[in-house]
Amino acid sequence: MRNNKEILEILLDNVERIRAVKGLCYLASHLASEKTITWHERNKILAYIEDNRPFMFSSMAALSSAGSDFYWPKYEVEPRAKWLKKHIRKLS
Repeated sequence: MRNNKEILEILLDNVERIRAVKGLCYLASHLASEKTITWHERNKILAYIEDNRPFMFSSMAALSSAGSDFYWPKYEVEPRAKWLKKHIRKLS
């Protein structure tokens, strides 16, 4: 099984697909259904995303999505790519 950094890199490699699947959690599920990552890796990375979600007041994007199932506005790539890059660096 791959570590969180490797799974985040796979998400980043596919982040443009957010435009079709809404968000990171949906992307992880989509990648698992395609067998790009395993379902166990999907569950592991969803827990990581939940544990490291952006603070509600960290940006206007996070604030505008407060109270929804999304940490950033649906379909927006940039804030998700920025978060992925930050956490990949953090885990390096």
